[in-house]
Amino acid sequence: MSACGADGRTLRVDLRTDYQPGRRFESIRVEVLQPLDDGSLRNLRELTVGADASLDYVAGERVGSLEDFADGLYVVRVSLLDLGDATVAVRAVEARVRGNTTVTAVITLSCDEVECPGVADAEDATVCSGGRCVPSDCRPEQPETCPEPACDADGDCPAASACTEGVCIGGECLVRADDAVCGAEQICDAQLGCLLRPGVDGGPGCPAMELACDDGLDEDCDGLVDCEDPDCAAIACAPMEATEWGSCGGFDEPCGQAGQRTREVTTYACGAGACEAETVTEAEDCSRDTEGDPCRAPTTEDWGGCGGYADACDRTGTRSRTVTSYACAAGACEGSARQESGSCSRTVNDGTSCGSNRACCNGSCTSMTANGSCGACKVNCSAIGLSCRSTGSGGYACYGCTTNAMCRAEYGSSTTCWSPSGTMWCRCQCPIDDTVCADGGCGAGFYCHDAQSSGAPNFCSPNR
Repeated sequence: MSACGADGRTLRVDLRTDYQPGRRFESIRVEVLQPLDDGSLRNLRELTVGADASLDYVAGERVGSLEDFADGLYVVRVSLLDLGDATVAVRAVEARVRGNTTVTAVITLSCDEVECPGVADAEDATVCSGGRCVPSDCRPEQPETCPEPACDADGDCPAASACTEGVCIGGECLVRADDAVCGAEQICDAQLGCLLRPGVDGGPGCPAMELACDDGLDEDCDGLVDCEDPDCAAIACAPMEATEWGSCGGFDEPCGQAGQRTREVTTYACGAGACEAETVTEAEDCSRDTEGDPCRAPTTEDWGGCGGYADACDRTGTRSRTVTSYACAAGACEGSARQESGSCSRTVNDGTSCGSNRACCNGSCTSMTANGSCGACKVNCSAIGLSCRSTGSGGYACYGCTTNAMCRAEYGSSTTCWSPSGTMWCRCQCPIDDTVCADGGCGAGFYCHDAQSSGAPNFCSPNR
């Protein structure tokens, strides 16, 4: 049996009944049910025990103790079953568990044909006990929920037959059968009185009907045994057989929690002079826990635009998109959206202006007046032992060269070491026609500016 709570409460179930064990019932089934919001009951626990004819069920006997219950409201249903597992009588008791709890189910013969509530009863008097209608939470452990006691002493309670006596227990009237009142070969049936014991041929004193339809005895002395006797028509002649319950299924949707399970039940009853079997499919409600289970595939929206660049030269940014995951919550498939981020990039050409005398070099905004990037990203004056200086005509170039080869180590092959008036500049070569030739010793994305007419060296620049 699986636990249904974490509080570890013990639920003790007692039975008080004047139905006779071994004669009127053969076993006892206890079901613990949990009321749901929709008014239905969920079966949490079930226990079946055999009836012991040596026990005094009239005074009350414990039929089971069930462990690991949480505090809360439950319905305890106790059923008396015959040899074929058919229900003889049943009592459902509503009980609120607060700590270890005892629940006594009182099932009396006097309730056999009573329907509750009766015309004169209150609306909440929905169950029968001691022949009268009482509320569903009425039980010996909490008499305040019950009507006034039906008796104070045994003398207040009537007998059911000549071999029984009325007894008052817990304010309820029951009857106790006494075999000693009957003859030596008789037994006391609480409802029918003294009857011949099974297997005894009483001759003219035989009972009017068969007492059992599965014992191979001719109790009523008519020469017919069990199912051969018309008295046994439609009476159980063998124990019920049932397969194991199948798996819980038939859920409405992926998150559905209420389903059904089935089993095959075979009952045996006398018909046409023989013990006949009938198999039916029995169904009962069941449930599963789907909370948090995935219920459909996630959905992903398109990426948004790339952004979040540090500056005009930054090539790496971020972008985001919405991803929605779906999981079961309270029996429904619910979506939960989250933002997912990812890296992205853009093209920023070297030479793109990013400020006064500054240009983008390999993704960074770089000064075009520095030794490491003199007029162009790939011009490093320090690498050839020179320094970066203003040309005086709007640009910057490496200063201090002595040979063309020195300049060409950093610039293109068309570069010369230009030294008018003793100055020594690495000058990119451009036509002497007021035009600008791209990449003339400056590198991709930069331009050689023709400054010869001003007497200054031609220079590299990210701008035309």
